[in-house]
Amino acid sequence: MIDTLQILRDTWDRMRDLPGGRRALSKFVGTMAPYTGTISPEILELERGFSRVQRMDGRGGRNHRTSIHAVALMN
Repeated sequence: MIDTLQILRDTWDRMRDLPGGRRALSKFVGTMAPYTGTISPEILELERGFSRVQRMDGRGGRNHRTSIHAVALMN
């Protein structure tokens, strides 16, 4: 069985220090998890059992009730 999270962490380890690597991996994760892509997250840290992600606040990442989609944040 393929450990998807391990593949993601290994890819993160290879890409995080490359120019544009964090942005590219963040964009890729956003395309693989549809709701997550709608809030344009940027992965800052990714470790086993810990991650840190940020997003810029603005209308583009909010729904008609001006709140952020809960599933997008959870993913």
